[in-house]
Amino acid sequence: MDISNQITVTLSPELAGQIQAAVRAGDYGSSDDIISQAMADWGFLYAYEKAEDSSLRLKIEQGYSDVAAGRVTPFELSSFLSRVRQKFHIE
Repeated sequence: MDISNQITVTLSPELAGQIQAAVRAGDYGSSDDIISQAMADWGFLYAYEKAEDSSLRLKIEQGYSDVAAGRVTPFELSSFLSRVRQKFHIE
């Protein structure tokens, strides 16, 4: 059984025009199809970004732990740039 909720959304004239044009062109059966697809795409992107945020936060916490435990080495910019130039044959 398909259960749906009706929600009213106000779109800019530009977005409404794009949706109407896609339906007229036959790319979608209805504006509902476009909005449903857009929301599905957004849901996927939203979940991905949340996972990436969590992963990044974990890496930052690990970095803080490494610093606190003394598991880091000083960063020497000139040494780093020298290695990059050598690796990529940059003069």
